[in-house]
Amino acid sequence: MVVDVLPERRAVPGHRSLPGPGEAGSVRWWNAAPGTLVAELRGEIDLLTAPAVSEGLAALARRGPDRLVVDLRPVTFLDCSGLRPLCRAHALMAGRGGRLSLVAGSPRVLRVLRLARALPAFTLHPDLAGALAEPIGPAHAPVRP
Repeated sequence: MVVDVLPERRAVPGHRSLPGPGEAGSVRWWNAAPGTLVAELRGEIDLLTAPAVSEGLAALARRGPDRLVVDLRPVTFLDCSGLRPLCRAHALMAGRGGRLSLVAGSPRVLRVLRLARALPAFTLHPDLAGALAEPIGPAHAPVRP
């Protein structure tokens, strides 16, 4: 089942929504396998949209999956404020013994992660299939949100 967590969208069957600014920075998620949730971030993740994205990812982490895969490929823009939701979700997952993995195929997203020196904190994959093939379990120590 695919569920969208889109800011300012009315709840309809099969969808859930969180308060936030428009369609930018949306979080679409689904159960990929038992114990595994995939969150696909879309649009611009910046100072304006980061709080809603952070709440969406935190809500998914609190659902208790063993693994949360965050797909950043549809992200069109990511600045340093967009790293906070990723760090927060990583800390929530690691704090409960879970794993957060990133699918980051975009050179722009990888550049922000590299410039912020955040690459060592995350397990990165170029595609979703690789992330889902990874064994479930803790990967890294929590990073500070």
